[in-house]
Amino acid sequence: MPYWTAENRNNEFARLQPNHSPFGGGLDIYKSASFLRVQDLTLSYQLSPEWINPLHIRDLSIFGAIRNLHTFDQNFPGWDPESRMSPMPRTFTLGIEMSL
Repeated sequence: MPYWTAENRNNEFARLQPNHSPFGGGLDIYKSASFLRVQDLTLSYQLSPEWINPLHIRDLSIFGAIRNLHTFDQNFPGWDPESRMSPMPRTFTLGIEMSL
């Protein structure tokens, strides 16, 4: 980790291990947390009645959704610029909606 010493005059980290205590006493180093997130993406397709009428189905649609698709940030060093601690889970959903 590039921390400051007399030989290595780096100003990114002030010491070897900053204390991240919720009660203070630690050293909070500023990192830009600007970001743009593609939160939800959903695609759906309704099948043509000519394809599904021979199967005695009135409506049939297929869908897929992705939550937390991608986060664009300025090289944020942690998992997630919004929570600053834990990564945001990416969730995939696939489904079929049918009416008989």
